[in-house]
Amino acid sequence: MPRQKRQHLKRRKDGRYCAVFMGKQFMGRTEEEAFALREEYKRQLQREGAIRENPTVSEYAERWLQDHRAGIREATHKRHEALLRKLCAEIGDLYVREVRPSDIKRVYSVHYAGVSDGHIKHGSALYRTVFESAVDDGIIQINPAKASSAKPHKGTKGTHRAITPEERLLIETVATDHRIYPAVMVMLYAGLRPQEVKALRVEDVDFDAGVIHVHSFVHKASGNQYSVDETGKTDKATRDVPLFAPVRKALQGKKGYLISAPDGGVASRTAWTDAWESYCHRIECHMNGMSTQKYTRMKNKPPWKRFTVVPYDLRHSFATWCRDHDVELHTCVQWMGHTDAQMILHIYDEVTDTRSKKEAERLEKMLNHMQPDMQTES
Repeated sequence: MPRQKRQHLKRRKDGRYCAVFMGKQFMGRTEEEAFALREEYKRQLQREGAIRENPTVSEYAERWLQDHRAGIREATHKRHEALLRKLCAEIGDLYVREVRPSDIKRVYSVHYAGVSDGHIKHGSALYRTVFESAVDDGIIQINPAKASSAKPHKGTKGTHRAITPEERLLIETVATDHRIYPAVMVMLYAGLRPQEVKALRVEDVDFDAGVIHVHSFVHKASGNQYSVDETGKTDKATRDVPLFAPVRKALQGKKGYLISAPDGGVASRTAWTDAWESYCHRIECHMNGMSTQKYTRMKNKPPWKRFTVVPYDLRHSFATWCRDHDVELHTCVQWMGHTDAQMILHIYDEVTDTRSKKEAERLEKMLNHMQPDMQTES
């Protein structure tokens, strides 16, 4: 039996051997029996036209998606589908055996230009996994996506930031009657993700217990629509977040979704974009002391002041304030809906002026307390 077929054979604790093909396991008392079962299954699929010995990338990717759908979140499946669509758009007509590292590199160059580093890493990890499955299935011997020459380029870094005190004052005092204002308060003072806020209903808020029950999330659906389900970005996305006073005040007396469609359902993607742009426009008019119409008619006008906050900056600000005010790290992780502390430490845990000043004051007090002992020693 060819060596490359045996290198992915596994022996279980019960002594049986396990051969794998496209995610399906075949058990046998001996190596030969396990492989015989696997080969019979492959022949059956070939007779049915479901697979070929040398499938194209598109054919194999479609089969891989079907075989690996069970046991993963719907959002993860949709992400896999979108990433494989990029792969197949560029090299889908190639046979799997024909794919070279340069072909994988071309996928990144053409379809991942200007995107975030995290998005590129998701695509790279998925392509390595898919082609490794082709190795396990005996279609190819070497994974082209693992080659150093197939390594993707670096993507753009995230630009989210904590808002300034001046921006915070504008948010708290201007356009408080705007339809998106309750959602702004929830992102800013509860740290919810935009996709969590869009699925939030006021009925999910327990005003008596003082908590927000986060359990529904939006996902991009067909066209301009969102779908709502209980599949969050992480396994810890379903959680309870404290209901702080600014959020309580903003939500008091409201019903249903924070922004609703005409039928009372979840609002469309365009509705949310228009609401945010309208909100920013209101604040910019306040910052400039005039409407855009009046500004357009002005002669020798100064530059128009921009309100550059984006929705995710509000969540970023909440996490930063938590760390600035000594909220215990694991509590912060729970409130933010992360699986561990890495995201807090790497993305949100920036050293702000507030924290730097506080730490300097704390150290100064400690040094002053030590001063008598230092004099005694001298």
